[in-house]
Amino acid sequence: MLALNDKKERDRVFAELDFVVNKLQGKSGYFYGGIKASGEIIPEKMSPDFKPVQAMVRKNADALLWLMKHIKLIKAQGYGKSVKPEWENAAKKLAAAFARTWNKDGEFGQYIVPETGEIAIYNSTAGAIVPAGLAMVSDYFHNKEWMKVAQDAAKFYYHRDVEKQGLTGGHCGDISQDADAESTYGFLESLMALYYYTGQKEWLNRAEVQAALGATWTFSYDPIFPANSEIGKLKSNMAGAIWASIQNKHAAPGICTASGDYVFKLFRATGNLLYADLIRDIQHAHAEAVNMPGHLTTNNLIGSSMERIQLSDAEGKGSIGNFINTRNSWTETNGMLMALEIPGIYVNMDHKKLYVFDHVKAQILLSDKSGITLQLTNTTGYDANVSVMAETDKQAIKPLSYTAFLGWPKVKVNAGQTVRVKVSSVGGVTIL
Repeated sequence: MLALNDKKERDRVFAELDFVVNKLQGKSGYFYGGIKASGEIIPEKMSPDFKPVQAMVRKNADALLWLMKHIKLIKAQGYGKSVKPEWENAAKKLAAAFARTWNKDGEFGQYIVPETGEIAIYNSTAGAIVPAGLAMVSDYFHNKEWMKVAQDAAKFYYHRDVEKQGLTGGHCGDISQDADAESTYGFLESLMALYYYTGQKEWLNRAEVQAALGATWTFSYDPIFPANSEIGKLKSNMAGAIWASIQNKHAAPGICTASGDYVFKLFRATGNLLYADLIRDIQHAHAEAVNMPGHLTTNNLIGSSMERIQLSDAEGKGSIGNFINTRNSWTETNGMLMALEIPGIYVNMDHKKLYVFDHVKAQILLSDKSGITLQLTNTTGYDANVSVMAETDKQAIKPLSYTAFLGWPKVKVNAGQTVRVKVSSVGGVTIL
């Protein structure tokens, strides 16, 4: 919503940031997991054998990453003076809490006590995203200690969980410490963040291994659903759906809760088309689950989506291929993030090649010193607004920033329409 660059939405986001940092941060620097309208804190994972109120480490990792992403976006949009010291201080307190926990316990745990910083439940890969947040906040505040903790923690998780076990877990609030896709992809976020901030190829190499692990959680083919099922009737192609965890007996649209832009960044950094295929499949499977006119999936509002892509009868006889009448804000969020943080079309100006992530078709008609002429065709029933990212090999060497999408021009292609555009050598786009 902040990326819309609309005053009303910006004010709403600022109000929410105020609420979170003023109402939910504990004395240790960690955040509580929730709060009631009355002001009563909502505890998580409570056991009668452990009295202090707990919160998920995963939520705190997300809080650090996304608080910093918000601050970066606000500044990139030109509103740097609007960044409040309270937000920055909240980020510093949370980073310091993670650093203290690491230095004391040699891990981040799965559940912590926001009041004291004590680990309530140990082990798991619940802190998979922590290195990304620490790397970001370390760079922002020029704190080298936090970067060291980020790298040490990432090496620890990679060796213990990826190399020795071949699995990560502890990210989901409903599955104890079972293996899950969320920590797998979340750890990829951290590895790509460390590559971005250090430029060291060791992180890129580890990211390739982690992406392969993430792919094992992701459908690599289009399952054939019963013809009379809801998915079968819609003829939806679900390659790219992601199994959330080994406990859930269904796949879901998208990565909880991220765009997976780090997979795109990995493709850009390596040139390996398999990574582009992976994130494109994830993006397209998500679109198949979105409730749209003539394509109803939730019985809720247009644009809503749900987390069930059901391939088994775990939810009852005859449930294979059927949606359930619900909607999930996390799937809707990652859908919006994919539309925002992943370009619709990626163009390499030197090699005269393009890769299409969006649902339009694109081809190169002409290439000369002034640029590349593309033809875009929208064969879907919905109007499209396609972002175009164009760059040279030299530009591609530099890791992609977290706010790069602000500079991607967009091309309007209505349903059934074909348009021609000129992509210049400096990345500009002109409709012909």
